[in-house]
Amino acid sequence: MHKQLVWSSSDIWFWKRGKPGIFSMKHWYLLPYDGIYCQFVFNCINNQRRLVSDQTWHGRKKTLSNHQDQHWNKARNTMDKLNYFGSYLEEMPNFPVMHLVHCLATTASIRSQQGSLEFSHSHPLASLAGNTMIINAGGILVAAALGKPLMGPFTNMMNILTAVFIWWLVYFGPGDIAFKFYKFKPLQILLMAVRETRRCKKILWAVNSAAAVFDGHSIPLILVGALGGCSGKFLQTAEESMRKHSADISKGEFLQISFVTKASLLISTVFSMIKIEVLPLTIAQGLFLCSLVLVSFNLGMTLAGLPDPFHPIANATWRVVSLGKSMPPKEVQSLMKKKGN
Repeated sequence: MHKQLVWSSSDIWFWKRGKPGIFSMKHWYLLPYDGIYCQFVFNCINNQRRLVSDQTWHGRKKTLSNHQDQHWNKARNTMDKLNYFGSYLEEMPNFPVMHLVHCLATTASIRSQQGSLEFSHSHPLASLAGNTMIINAGGILVAAALGKPLMGPFTNMMNILTAVFIWWLVYFGPGDIAFKFYKFKPLQILLMAVRETRRCKKILWAVNSAAAVFDGHSIPLILVGALGGCSGKFLQTAEESMRKHSADISKGEFLQISFVTKASLLISTVFSMIKIEVLPLTIAQGLFLCSLVLVSFNLGMTLAGLPDPFHPIANATWRVVSLGKSMPPKEVQSLMKKKGN
């Protein structure tokens, strides 16, 4: 064998191995063409190239990407934590803790309204029926939207008995201890956090139920999911009208949309986008993030008196729709003044 610098079709060139795993490009050698031996040489060359490529990549990664690796590890750890906490929330059972908190908070909020206590003493069955309907409002309206039996939420005997017992405890309990227990501020904040977490789980349940019927359609998923989170507000308006013997719903949820309804619609949109694989998140991550944001905003509005965070969005939308006008029309202003008077 001797050194040549001429290429011919019957010859094959390869690098001489200088160190283990590294090719030396100082010497070129010529080997005669042979079918089996040539295939062996090609395999050796490909394996060595792959080895050198891997060594070069790992070396470059160690020398040049330490800062990026740290950020990636932090991001990966963050996503793992979100998955862990989200999975914990997703697997947390609704009964007994969350259902008890939901029944207590719903019944206490109804009783806080003017005339509710007197109505419960004069019409106890009507008060109990309205209270039970509001507690199970999410299941009732979601079943109505999906064409399922409306009596489905009433098949769980333990949930119904718990709702009846909490109603009796809040309205007729000895020493009014349950209502005073709920009105204790630090405890009320804790119960509110549990209740809003349950709301997010209820919205997720509604989105999953809608996905079984309207698979791949985002709008039904969003609307049904929102019903799962804010149905109690709409039925509470109807219950208040019945209790006051009035058909006036100007101050109800139909015309004055609350923060809960807006947040339920937004959270339902997030879950629906995750469900149809538009957002690059898992269900567990979305559940934990939505629960954290909803609880944080409720705490801020309760403790610090923060305004509704959707007001700037509503004002900006009004300016776009009204072509830059900063105030509603005069007819609307005069109508609002009449209602205020």
